[in-house]
Amino acid sequence: EVGAGLSFAMPLKSDPQAGANFTFPSNDPNDPLAVQNQRESNVRETWVKVMSARELRDAVRECYRKEGVNFPEKCKPIAMAYMDAIKQPMFSGGIGKQIENEKAKRDAHAAAAAAADSGH
Repeated sequence: EVGAGLSFAMPLKSDPQAGANFTFPSNDPNDPLAVQNQRESNVRETWVKVMSARELRDAVRECYRKEGVNFPEKCKPIAMAYMDAIKQPMFSGGIGKQIENEKAKRDAHAAAAAAADSGH
């Protein structure tokens, strides 16, 4: 008799989020799942850095409003932390890149001036 001894049970209720948190360990660049997992990881890391920089920016603004005329001395540590945060590579093309370019120009001018002074 066909199907004798077979029993069919209702499938267990599945968790729709179970697969979302599962990753296959793979270092193969041709594996599309590994590539996608790496992209998602990079995006998460970038967003953490962006949000941290945003919080520092808000802290600088609040300090400026609170301290008034004393803001240069009172807000300098927060402002320096914010400047360090936006100098990171994920902000390339932004103010961090402009700061690097200006610093490189200043260093080049200083080196040229030093070379000119030593030549005389």
